[in-house]
Amino acid sequence: MGDENQEHLSAALCDVLERQAFAFAEPAPLDDLGFPGEPPLCATMTFSGPSRGELGLVVPPEVATEIAASLLGVDADDDEARAGAEDALKEVLNVACGQYLTSAFGVGPVFHLSIPQVVELEPEQWELIANRDGAIGLLLDDRPLLAYVALEGSVP
Repeated sequence: MGDENQEHLSAALCDVLERQAFAFAEPAPLDDLGFPGEPPLCATMTFSGPSRGELGLVVPPEVATEIAASLLGVDADDDEARAGAEDALKEVLNVACGQYLTSAFGVGPVFHLSIPQVVELEPEQWELIANRDGAIGLLLDDRPLLAYVALEGSVP
């Protein structure tokens, strides 16, 4: 991984997934991830303040459903878990963004965060995100997750 911002993002996501969803993710080389099989969901949000940028989290749909099930205290095959999958993914990204910003920039700076958005990606977009600058790979029970941080620069 190498880049300090990517390391902050990886640590934030692993911590949030573990503490909120009882899901244990670990960093993985992007080349080892493979494709999740079905069109993934991508949650994104932007932030502005001393620095501007975007965070993204890309997961197979069943991972989003399992996160929702854990957050809601229901089984993964429950209709409530499927219905809450996108909101659960947004919540994980939102908390991870706050944790990332504190880790990367300290507790002093004030950032403004956008509302997280979720879209279903076309299969080829997985590869595009995996190859972008700032991308990291995670494995969650041997299932691939992608995340990225894209910084636009400093704001005076």
